[in-house]
Amino acid sequence: MQNFNTHEWKLVVSEVRVDTGKFVNSTWEYALENEKYWLTIGFGNVAETIVKKESDGKNKVVVSGPVYDYVDAVNKKLMENEEKV
Repeated sequence: MQNFNTHEWKLVVSEVRVDTGKFVNSTWEYALENEKYWLTIGFGNVAETIVKKESDGKNKVVVSGPVYDYVDAVNKKLMENEEKV
């Protein structure tokens, strides 16, 4: 991480808060010995996660069901509370 060079990694995702536009994190991909790794860097250049990428991930995305509904409800409540501040 000390020698992290954006020219050697592929930016996969960059997340910002919709309400404030503030940076949340970014995920980068790096290939090493025919294996792909994803590194997520959070606010303050903190390494949040690093995982070996073994699939495209599309089969793991939650788009409906009880977990999705719960997260959606919590997010809406947080956004409502943020607007009151």
